[in-house]
Amino acid sequence: MNLKQAKARAKAEGWLEWVKTELDERAICAGYKFDPEIAKLSVEFFHDILRHSKDPFAGQPFALQDWQKTDVIGPLYGWRRPDGTRRYRRAYIEVPKKNGKSTLCSGLAIRALLEGSGSEVYAAAASRDQAKIVFNEAANMVGASKELEGVLTVRRSQNTIFWRDKQSVFRAIASDADTAQGKNASCVICDELHVWRSRDFFESLIYSGRARAEPLFVIITTAGDDLSGLCWEEHLYAQQVIKGEVEDLHHLALIYGAEDGDDWRSPETWRKANPSLGVTIAEETLAEDCQRAQESPTRENVFRRYSLNQWVGATAGFISLDEWMAEECRQPIDEQALLGRPCYGGIDLSRNRDLSAVVWCFQVGPLYYFLPRVYIPSAQISRREREDHVPYRSWIRDGFIRECQGEVTDYEQIRSDVIADSKLFDVREIGYDPYNAEHLCEQQLGLLDGLNVVAHPQSMQKMCQPTQELQKIVKAGTIRHGAHPVIDWMVSGAAAYEDTNGNIRPIKKHSTTRIDGVVAAIIALGRCMGDERPPSVYTQRRAFVFSEGKQV
Repeated sequence: MNLKQAKARAKAEGWLEWVKTELDERAICAGYKFDPEIAKLSVEFFHDILRHSKDPFAGQPFALQDWQKTDVIGPLYGWRRPDGTRRYRRAYIEVPKKNGKSTLCSGLAIRALLEGSGSEVYAAAASRDQAKIVFNEAANMVGASKELEGVLTVRRSQNTIFWRDKQSVFRAIASDADTAQGKNASCVICDELHVWRSRDFFESLIYSGRARAEPLFVIITTAGDDLSGLCWEEHLYAQQVIKGEVEDLHHLALIYGAEDGDDWRSPETWRKANPSLGVTIAEETLAEDCQRAQESPTRENVFRRYSLNQWVGATAGFISLDEWMAEECRQPIDEQALLGRPCYGGIDLSRNRDLSAVVWCFQVGPLYYFLPRVYIPSAQISRREREDHVPYRSWIRDGFIRECQGEVTDYEQIRSDVIADSKLFDVREIGYDPYNAEHLCEQQLGLLDGLNVVAHPQSMQKMCQPTQELQKIVKAGTIRHGAHPVIDWMVSGAAAYEDTNGNIRPIKKHSTTRIDGVVAAIIALGRCMGDERPPSVYTQRRAFVFSEGKQV
């Protein structure tokens, strides 16, 4: 069947009522079919069997909203593989708060519990309290349904619902209880993935359903602010599936939210981002929240994240993550094209707790290029992964972090790397935070190695101007940071401390975030801003001509 025939069949059989997106030609050619009858029965299950338990819909049938019907339940159950089992084994659904997310999770859990004998359904969350939200709503639905009350047994003290006749169970579990081992899950629903920290818990749940004929793994979440976390990785993958950049016929990806360039103050944007607007949340409420959000950058970020589902940092006006993640800013950096050009360094050192970073800043025409070198002691890697919940080993493997052997950071290794870089680039000046760095920078790099080093402490007086300049070049799109995942993570974890005079400098947003690379980049930019010397003779000899930052 070709795509034209599939569309004709879809129209004749009522597919388009359930699948509003462009029909997947690859899936059809692979023998996948859409069964409108199964989709219809699944939607009717919610309406005929389930009842809402909270005002203003308490006691009313669970009538799926249009987006829940045509984008989630219809495709999730209607699409079938050639053997008749469900096409989709994984789903990622990202939607702003107050759009009926938890209620939908509860309905999905009950639907999965009643699928057959021996079902194991889990509502998983980062904490017990969060996991209970989905469980309690499901338990309330059971109690409000005559059809379910006589079939299912609720044990609230155990966060469990049993279907004893079929030996099936639905249970709420949490990552802080480490309860994912030994499961044979038929369905897992992960709630609010953006606050999860345990990768082991998440991955064990993914593999817990491998023995099942058609396991279902569903993520339903709101946008987060951690650009190194589990949710960000799943968000990026879902984006690739939606755009067709990744061919994954078994992954249902749905993201509802404002896009880059949308006016976050506009009611049109609110309607675009909130598919349940006017049903579970009133436009008047969003208008009031938006008005308050315009009073401060922090409130703006909270509104845009929770009400418009945008990945923005919860910082006090430091760096906008959507501007930092702009495509032009993330273009790959060709270090060969920067050989011999003037550059300025920033160094922020740590012995064992934080990371250490050296960042080089190049100004090429209107553009600023940043090359980071990040260091971690080898003996600290395992503990850091447990505490910081980021993939240090993967970053080391991929060359984004340099491993120092031992318990503490090897300053000799950093010194050697700085000297090596100074032979590649025209290093005009290196700024450093004096804390932990006096000996390396002044005594060794300065006196012994002959490099021009300047103390640049993290005081408000020294950090404010280059911090504001970094904000400007990010907003203008004239920064080039090469999509370095470690620096992305650090930016997402950096907040701005503002004094009574409106001066700002970067600080950590959480105790487990590391911002050493951000600090080093600001120091490097500060040295670049303060140096008005002409290019060196060495640089003038280089036969490089740049147009808009690109070698021609």
